[in-house]
Amino acid sequence: MVLPVHNGMQYLPEALNSLLRQTCSAFEVNVIDDGSTDDTPQFVQAVEDDRVRYHRLEKVGLSEALNFGLSVCTSSIVARMDADDVAETCRLEKQLHFLKDSLDCVVLGCQSTEIDASGKERGERRFPESDAAIRWQLGFGCPFLHPGVMYRRDAVLASGGYLNADLPSEDYGLWVRLASHGRLANHPEKLLRYRVHANSVTSTQTQQQIDVCRSFATSFVSSQLLEIDRKVFEELYDFLSSGCTPERARVRDLASAYCQWRKFCLKNCDNDDLSYWITDVSRRLRWHCLEHAQRSLPNLVAYWNWIKLAGAFDPENGSLRSMATRQFRKLWR
Repeated sequence: MVLPVHNGMQYLPEALNSLLRQTCSAFEVNVIDDGSTDDTPQFVQAVEDDRVRYHRLEKVGLSEALNFGLSVCTSSIVARMDADDVAETCRLEKQLHFLKDSLDCVVLGCQSTEIDASGKERGERRFPESDAAIRWQLGFGCPFLHPGVMYRRDAVLASGGYLNADLPSEDYGLWVRLASHGRLANHPEKLLRYRVHANSVTSTQTQQQIDVCRSFATSFVSSQLLEIDRKVFEELYDFLSSGCTPERARVRDLASAYCQWRKFCLKNCDNDDLSYWITDVSRRLRWHCLEHAQRSLPNLVAYWNWIKLAGAFDPENGSLRSMATRQFRKLWR
């Protein structure tokens, strides 16, 4: 286990305790203290458990701290967690069992329960489970919850480990590189309680992070589908993320790129999990089109064009007529 921390005393005791209560007992917890100035050093060093190992660094940053953690791990299988999250008691046992039965799997994530600063549940985070669905999702966002993963150390090192150039989305870059080393999977059960608070990365997402993620998504898709137009797919990523009107491409080109990627992924594998996540992306794209249609009124030509584009993002279901009928009924009420 690699657990990086910097001034984490608010949540670290609960996080560490959740690991020491695991149903699987044969593991080590490498706490990588990246220059904490609070009581983190004293607390960790006072823990009376031989499985806990304390390592002190002088504020080298997250990527370097994680790479250092990989270098001191003695196991070929490494789990990750952050100092503000809580592991379910069966997490390590269930993930280890999965990886031992799936030798071709290089990284295994999990589903999670989202909690707030006080530990109160505020929902769940679901991720694609199958390799095919995860590869599809790599084109539209990060398909793993980083602190909930367990991976094969050799594969991570062979892919270059964590890169400073990938910050602030160092995990996304790693998944893209790991995709060429073996199968990707997420455990179907919720094995982590993921905390979101004012200082968490989720709450402080920057434009830089959005730009980096867009680059990773486009790079992965273009490496799999050589004929895809990178600039168009970048615009597709932004349209899905925010619904903003494309600046360098027509929306119909976005629909074409989307259908290209969809056809490619379905050709390689078709399962219920992949279908679910394709439908999820399609629904979000269509919703953005319908939002633009509503805003374009009373310009009926622009309105109709957005309706047609909504149908183009799901051509096989033949749903354009039903969508148009519903929209015109709303229009003429």
